[in-house]
Amino acid sequence: MPSPKKSSSAKHTDIAVIDIGSNSVRLVIYRIAKGRHKPVYEKKATCGLARGMMHDNPRLNREGILIALKTLRIFGRILKKRKPKKVLAIGTAAMRAVIATRKGRAFHRKAERALGHKIAIISGRKEARLTAYGVMAGLPKAAGVCGDLGGGSLELASIYRNHVRHTVTLPLGSLTLVSESGGDPLRAEEIMHMRLNHVKWLGRMKGKTFYPIGGSWRAVARVMMKKQSRNKLGPVHGFTIKAARAYKYAEAMARQKPAKFRKMHKKIRHRAGVIPYAAAVLAEIIIRMRPARITFSGRGVREGMVQDAIGSVRKQ
Repeated sequence: MPSPKKSSSAKHTDIAVIDIGSNSVRLVIYRIAKGRHKPVYEKKATCGLARGMMHDNPRLNREGILIALKTLRIFGRILKKRKPKKVLAIGTAAMRAVIATRKGRAFHRKAERALGHKIAIISGRKEARLTAYGVMAGLPKAAGVCGDLGGGSLELASIYRNHVRHTVTLPLGSLTLVSESGGDPLRAEEIMHMRLNHVKWLGRMKGKTFYPIGGSWRAVARVMMKKQSRNKLGPVHGFTIKAARAYKYAEAMARQKPAKFRKMHKKIRHRAGVIPYAAAVLAEIIIRMRPARITFSGRGVREGMVQDAIGSVRKQ
């Protein structure tokens, strides 16, 4: 009698990643097979936990808390139904900023109850490292600096030959920059200068590639695509542009009012309020790093978590 065939479920493993960010809360289920992974299910809600947050007085947005908890309850029901092998849940900049406060700890407890799983609040440097793993998984020949611009923070990591070298986290998220500058572009520029001045190694990366990650920079990439290809939008992941041209476009975007971006494609207009600030941060990094080119990455911290979980990253 022939031996029974293995079921298809035995050939793969599902890992669920929940990322509680400063602007959005996202669930992605990845299917792992033969050492590779691909997303098979994704759900996201825009919550704005860091909307209105100030660096020297961190508080979560009240409405954002309610939306996030409701979303996490939905995610919890999805996880019970889909039964992934492993669940990895993290809180990043917004939760990190308030965890030392009574209200921050209370939200953490409520979030874990809503989801039905533990939520690890990771450090900024760990977030930068995981993001780098994700970039290297999606762009295997990546070498230079990757930057993840979230709503509450900016993580930078230098990468070379599949290794992560320098990492840094800065309170330069698109939402916090809007709040702290009070909508004043000159004040926003001062804040960027002051905080990026601490990243001395960035100036030693001249001629390398800069890899922007995050929803705000994806919106910036789509505006650049429209300018380059007569309004046609293609995939953001892997979109490459010479740094000089990217700087020109970013400088122009930084001077525009959000109203201009609200008239564009839906994937651009829902980030309209932060596009000028995201573009200004990109322009400032180009000035300091002087990269040869900009390559946008659609892979980041969530993919890095999966890479780390399945042990397919090289660590120093």
